[in-house]
Order: sequence, then structure tokens, then C-alpha cells
Amino acid sequence: MKPKFDTSSIQSSTPFILIRLGKVLIVIASAIPALNIIGRYFNFQLLTKVTPGHIITMNPLSSVCFIVLGIALWLLQEEDGDQFKYQRLLARCLALAVTIVTFCKILSLVLGLEFKLDILLFREQLFLEETQSWNGMAPNTAFSFFLLSTTIFFIDKKFNDGKNPFQYLNFIVILISLLSMYGYIYGVRYLYGILSMIPMSFYSALCLYLFSTSVLFLRPYKGQMRMLIGENPIEVVWMRLAALILPLIIGYLKTQGEKMDLYDKEFGTAIFTLVTYAISMILLGRKSSIQFKLRSTKKEIEDLREAENERLNYLFDHSSTAIYIRDVKGKFKFINKKFEEIFGKRKADIVDKSPENIWSDDLINWFKYDEEALSAGIVKENIESINTGNGRFDLGTKKFPIKHSDGEIYAICGMSADLTALKDSERKIVENNKLIHSIIELVGEMVFVVDQKGNFILYNEKAKRITGKKLVKYKQVFESKFFYPDRKTSFPKEELPGARALRGLATRDRELFVINDAFPEGKIFRAIGEPLFLSEDKLVAIAIYRDITKRRNFQQRLKESERRIKDILSTIGEGIIISDKNGKFLQFNSAAANILGKGPVEINPSEWPAFYGLYLPDGKTLYSADQLPLQRALRGESVSDEEIIIITDSKEVKRVLISAKPIHNDVGSVIAGLIDFRNITEFRHVEQAMKEVADKYQELHDFLDKTRD
Repeated sequence: MKPKFDTSSIQSSTPFILIRLGKVLIVIASAIPALNIIGRYFNFQLLTKVTPGHIITMNPLSSVCFIVLGIALWLLQEEDGDQFKYQRLLARCLALAVTIVTFCKILSLVLGLEFKLDILLFREQLFLEETQSWNGMAPNTAFSFFLLSTTIFFIDKKFNDGKNPFQYLNFIVILISLLSMYGYIYGVRYLYGILSMIPMSFYSALCLYLFSTSVLFLRPYKGQMRMLIGENPIEVVWMRLAALILPLIIGYLKTQGEKMDLYDKEFGTAIFTLVTYAISMILLGRKSSIQFKLRSTKKEIEDLREAENERLNYLFDHSSTAIYIRDVKGKFKFINKKFEEIFGKRKADIVDKSPENIWSDDLINWFKYDEEALSAGIVKENIESINTGNGRFDLGTKKFPIKHSDGEIYAICGMSADLTALKDSERKIVENNKLIHSIIELVGEMVFVVDQKGNFILYNEKAKRITGKKLVKYKQVFESKFFYPDRKTSFPKEELPGARALRGLATRDRELFVINDAFPEGKIFRAIGEPLFLSEDKLVAIAIYRDITKRRNFQQRLKESERRIKDILSTIGEGIIISDKNGKFLQFNSAAANILGKGPVEINPSEWPAFYGLYLPDGKTLYSADQLPLQRALRGESVSDEEIIIITDSKEVKRVLISAKPIHNDVGSVIAGLIDFRNITEFRHVEQAMKEVADKYQELHDFLDKTRD
């Protein structure tokens, strides 16, 4: 985890330098007890000789505890990451072990019980002849160990206020260790010993100081360390450390000079005072210079930050998304213009106020998502239609906590996109889809739409019959059997209208015979397919199948009926002609062709008299086309036994007797005309002959009457 400092400032390196320094201190503080163990193992008295106080050296149990705590601190370098969780668990277990051991030592001292664990190792070296006592673990050492191991155990304990009260234990240990070192340097036993009990060794005090400092340095961005460092550069931190260490070193040199008779006590005191004052002035002057540079740099940073904030505000105000920021107390700290537009409030009316002081219950409830995001530290997303007081809006909102680099949440940000137009469009699309579905359900045809992946995206209930099951993939259509209209030749499935449309090809009026589980007897369909290009590289296929089985069956029966009628009409001796209103012959039997001397020919009705040789009974005047019995029938008239003369191309003259009548549909409109006619030429010849015989008979009768007279 990175410290919560501005990485663009000169102070950004301070925490990282302190972390590295903390690691160095761990190594040094662990090396000293390790050397003590090695020296005791080889019975090497160097540490005793160079130790202030000479006779009091580090207890072996203290050395072990220091080494264990050094390992624990080294394992706690990485604060975050699941890959280090077992490493951190081991470190806490090691710290807990030291806590238990030192607590037992303190308890034994309080209760007056014997504690043999601190004289178990190198027992023969621990008895002090000068004092006739055992060099066990000192009470103040045990107490400092207890505090130090406790603060290591809780080094990453998180508190809501950002403080870590266990860091205060480090300051207590540092105070105890500094007093002990000052006591050794100035020869004041009361500073490093308690009554007549064994005192804390110099190296134990030094290691306690180093370890306590390293604990603080490893977490420079937490708790009290964050406040102590503040925005100070590393040089200020060094000077603060120097203010603690230099007087100790100078005091040590002063006392050693006095012991070596280099100068008397008064001169040593004067030198100590002068050097201390000079160092203080140098540190104070350097700190003032640094503070001046720091203020200048801070001013530049603030100016840059203000300019950056202005640019951000400009961007936010020109964003189409409503943006707001609230602090952990629920008060608004920022809103942009889009927020003002949607919620109908000005920035001055909202900033530094909570929703409860601005809106009604509906909007207050909408902002409660902020509390969930803050408490859980997670991102919340929702789409909701709300009345903001400035109209009803559909808002797609994302709310997320804003954190410091150390993970501490200090604000909540909400970003709401106005989806009103989009939602209206979606609602219209849904309505249109319902309308389309309703329409295609009412259509008599089977309708389906397929995308390029072969998925059915739209179809009506009737379309299921094309496969006999629920439609999912277009390839289901191939489960049916398709034939040409002859019902024998298989139709290639890649040429089906839907398959062709997926290739961008249209199909018009393709007649197919289909057999599947839905209609095992087979159905006749007239199918069309049409590609619909949604974009240059995206299309859907639309296919429509119309069931024409009944129509084809009816047409077949009609053809059979027409054939039977033609057969019947062909056996009738009278001519029969039927024409529609456009003059197209619908029926023209053989008797009519024999009488007219010609068969049916598609010509204009105005040409019928001349073409077929139709004359009035005088045999000289050509019939007027509009007065023909068939034309009159098409106008709705009926004609009965009208005589006309037909002169064929071979100049044969025929007398014909014609009757005509109109043919009506169900609503009474004339749709065709029918004439029937017969050849009465022979009948008229016989009639003429009989008339001539009658006339001769009458003449004979008249002659005989005259003869009698």
C-alpha cells in the first residue's frame, strides 16, 4: 500500500525513504542480539568490554526475543496482498509468542515467583560475581518487550478515525530505551535500572530503540506517524532524529573526555553547552530554510492544483453526465451544471448541505444508495425513474467511494447519465415490437426473421408449422422435406428463400411442397424471401410462407370441372360462347367453331363482326359491334332468338338464331356474357320450300275456283 502523499511534490519520497530506513534498522537491531548469541557461544567478551557499564550485557533470552521480533517485522514489510496473508499470520504468531513470554516474566516479578527461562541458555555465563546475582531479563526490558511485541501484533489494525493507539506504545518504548542509554552515558543508574533489580543492558536499550523506530518507519502513513511527518521532506525528519541522537553522542564524548582527564568538568560542561547550542542553531536555521522552500513549493503546488481544479470543473460542467461529490458526513462538496439542470437546484443551494435539508422523501431515499456504497466500500449501480422536482428523469447512476491511497474512504461520488430519451426510445421499441408481433400474428402467412448467425429473432405462431416445433435456429427448417411443385423432386435447401436472403438474394413467389411432423400429408406453400440490410455488413433475412394448399386443391377441382363442362359442351350441337367483360373468350365449344367457320381468336370485340362475318338478316349490312348479342349481354341485357347472317371465308351463307344472357357474381355485377346459337339455314330452306309449295297450292286452288265459276 502506498502512502497518502502527493507524488508530484518534493515530500513524496519521505515515506518510502523511511520504509527503507526501517528495514535497515531491523537488520541492525537483529544483528546485535545475533552477535551476542555468537559471542556467548564462543565465550568471546568483546561486547562486554565495549558495553557502557561493562558488566551488564544482553540476556540470551532477550537476544532470542529480539531475533524473533526481527523476523516478525521483516515478514510484515508487505501490508497488502493475499499472497502475503500466511506470511503476516506467521509474523503475528511470533510477536504473540514474545508477548506471552515477557508477560510471564512480568507476572513472576509481580508475584515474586521464580522465572528460570531467562537463565536457561548459557547459564554458566549469567552469574555476576560482582553483584552475586543472575543476569536475567531486566524488569524494564521485559516491560518494553511486552509493549513492543504488542504493537507489532497490532501494526496493521485499522480504526475508523485513522489513528492507531498502539503506536503510542512505541513512543513509550523509545522513551524507556532513550532514558536507559542516557543513564549509561551519564552514569545515572536510576535511568536504566529499577531499585536493586538487574538493570536493562545498553545494547537491549539500543535494540529496543531501533526496533520501536523501525515499527514506526514501516508504516509512516498511518496513525500518529502520518501526523508527525505531515508534508515535511525527509531532511526535516532527519533533523528531528538528529535532535534526539546528537545530544546523546555529545554527552557520551563529554563524559569520556572527563574520565580520560582531557579536560575538567566545568570545561566539559561549557563545551557541551556551546556545541549543543551551535547544533541547535544550525538545525533551526536549516529547518527555517527548508520550511521557506516548502512553503514556496506548496504555494506552487496549490496554484497548480487550483488550475487543475478549474480545468476539471470546466470538463465536469460540460459533461452530459450529472456529477456530485459528498463527504462522509453526507454533505455535498461538488455538483456540476448537468446536476443543476436535472435537479433544478443551483450549486450555492446545495453545497455544504445534506439531501435531508434540500429535498423531499423520494429524493432522500434515492441518495440512500450513497450510504450503502460508503459503508460497504463498493460500487453501486442502478437505473431508476425519479421525480427530481424539475421533471421525471430516467437516471443510470454509478456511485463509488473515493479513497485515499491508504484505502481510507473520505467521500462518495455519484455519476448519473440521463437515460430519459433512451428509455423513451426503448419503451417505443417495446411498443413497436408488440405491435409488430400483433400484426404478424394476424397475418395469414407464416413469417419469420433470421439473423446472420442463424438465430430466429422474430416469428409468429404460424411459422412454427414450417418446422413442426419451437423455433430457435434456422437450421431447424432443414428438418422438413422440401419438394418442387411436382411433389417428387427434392428442392435444394440452400435455395430456400430464407437461406438465399441470408446471402443477400431476394426470392419471389417460389412454390414449394413441404412435408414434416406438423403436416405429414404435405402442404403447398408460396414463399418469398427478402434480405434486409441493417448496415453495410449486417443483414437479417425475412421469409414469408403462404399456405396455398386449399387454393391449389380448389384450382385443381375447378380445372377438372372446366374440363368436364368442356366435354359436355363439346357434345352439344348448339354453339356456346362465354366471354368476360374484356372480350376474352372463356368458353368456345366446337359447335360454335363449326358454325362460325373459325375458332377463338384474341382480337378486339369491335373487330368481331368483320372477322367472323356477322350480318343483319338482309345479308348485306355488317352487324354493329356494340349491337352484337354478346356485347349486349355484357352490358346486362338478355336477347332471345335473334336471327343473324354469317358469311364464312368460303362465302358460305348461314342463318343463325342467337340467344344471349349476362352472367352475374354474388353481388349482382356482370362478370361475363353467354350466347348460345344454332344453325337454322336448312330450316329456313325447308321453310322457304314449303312456302313456295303453299303458294303454288294457293295459286292452283285459286285457278280451280275460277274454273268452276
